[in-house]
Amino acid sequence: MLSLSLRGDDMKGNSRNAINLRKTMTVLCLVAASPVSLAAGPFGLEQGMKKEEIGGLEATENPLMYRATEVPVPSQHFERYSVMVGEEAGLCAVRAVTGPIETNRYGHELKNYFENLKGALTDRYGEGVSYDFLMPGSIWDESRDFMMGMVRGDRKLTSFWKGEDESLPHDLKAIMLDVNGQVK
Repeated sequence: MLSLSLRGDDMKGNSRNAINLRKTMTVLCLVAASPVSLAAGPFGLEQGMKKEEIGGLEATENPLMYRATEVPVPSQHFERYSVMVGEEAGLCAVRAVTGPIETNRYGHELKNYFENLKGALTDRYGEGVSYDFLMPGSIWDESRDFMMGMVRGDRKLTSFWKGEDESLPHDLKAIMLDVNGQVK
């Protein structure tokens, strides 16, 4: 699954015209929990790898999630990685997070970054399903309100690919590219 998350500066006292947001993109790839080995899987990680094989892991509050200080094949698009590793199943999920993406209130740069990553994933995994919608009743319904809608949780921008109908490479179960907003 690929996920895109956003962080914004504290918005108290800011007018809608003076919004300065920092954005981050997250990519989460879920792989099947089966003993089949993945050759050249996401970021050079293989399904079922044990913690000792991955190396460079830092514990988090979730006993199955670890921050990976490095991955075998890092991507220029991401600066942080985390993995889900079970004692028996081994590596089950991979998550990658970008650094800040500077954008305007319309979200132009963010949407372009999203579309470029979506295009690369489509080239590799085939056509996915995409959604770009605003929650009913949202006051952030103008194009200039795109980022406020994201920060307030009223707007959804996501694409995903599932391996159930058509098999995804490396026994991936799902890939999701998702934008989420948060006020810092």
